[in-house]
Amino acid sequence: SALTSAYSTTASMNSAIATAVNTVSARLDTGDYAAVRSTANAAADAVGLLQANYILQVDSNGHVAGMELASGMGGTSFTIVADKFVIASSTGDPAAVANAPFINFAVPTTIGGITYPAGTYLKKAMIQDASITNAQILNLDATKITTGQLTADRIDSRNLTIKDAAGNLILGAGTALDFANVSGATRPANNATANQSDATTNNAIGAAATTSTWAGVSGTGKPADNADKTQTAIEAGTTITSGGITLSSTGSIKSGEFTGYAWPASGGGFYLDENGLLIGNYNTGKYFQALSNGDIYTPGLSIVNGNATFSGTLNIKSSASGARMEMTNDVIKVYDASGNLRVKIGNLSA
Repeated sequence: SALTSAYSTTASMNSAIATAVNTVSARLDTGDYAAVRSTANAAADAVGLLQANYILQVDSNGHVAGMELASGMGGTSFTIVADKFVIASSTGDPAAVANAPFINFAVPTTIGGITYPAGTYLKKAMIQDASITNAQILNLDATKITTGQLTADRIDSRNLTIKDAAGNLILGAGTALDFANVSGATRPANNATANQSDATTNNAIGAAATTSTWAGVSGTGKPADNADKTQTAIEAGTTITSGGITLSSTGSIKSGEFTGYAWPASGGGFYLDENGLLIGNYNTGKYFQALSNGDIYTPGLSIVNGNATFSGTLNIKSSASGARMEMTNDVIKVYDASGNLRVKIGNLSA
């Protein structure tokens, strides 16, 4: 074991240099060793050179970790060398991943029986604008998603609503179809209802190979009998259009300018068939696409083969004031409880 200190100064009319080195070391006969060294340097000369740095280094059989603070004519820098870099709360166990708001592993690391792949981990982050090439998200809770194409293995449509260009609800889960949104001079009044069979006239509605007459519909304002459609005619390939929505016997439903499963040259609406779902206006950049294979596309977000890609600007703040960490596209800042900047990594002029 050894404890050494070395100090040196050199001065002349044109320059001055001062160095202080302190070392604590322990070494076994086997050659295994551990050491801690701190080095401080300061230099100045008459031509305007000013330079200072402080290096703290720990070394265990060649496994080195350390930090350097440097200031010179080109600016300042703060460099950290470590297999694991953690920013933790002053309370609790700072070595526990569960208590660390920020941690970086240079190599796969096992803690508490759990192996963490190499990478940077944030326990909780507020990102205002982020650009992400590939994202793996277990659970996503978003107020609004704008994407070019949306693909998913399963889409829960129990709360799905379809609106016209003016924002009027055309079709919604758990909402009755309002005849006010159905075009045609002979549409029923809003109080008109349809029954499977009329007890008075015994006119079948929707029975196979029979004519569905409006005589079997209660309420005033119903269409005349010449508005009939037969189930046989529908099954034969008749296309039905009502309220701006077209239902085809080939298995598609659409509205707006869509003529097939492709974005129209102008305008928008929605289109749904076996290929997937298209909603919105691709030309204005406000659209949503879900393919039958599970891929999803919207402006700024795509999920392809389970991999999500998001484009935007990164802005993270763990708190509005006091002790906090802030992260943007090019800089990481750490403040103490008094709001003083303590650590800056990346663009030091930001």
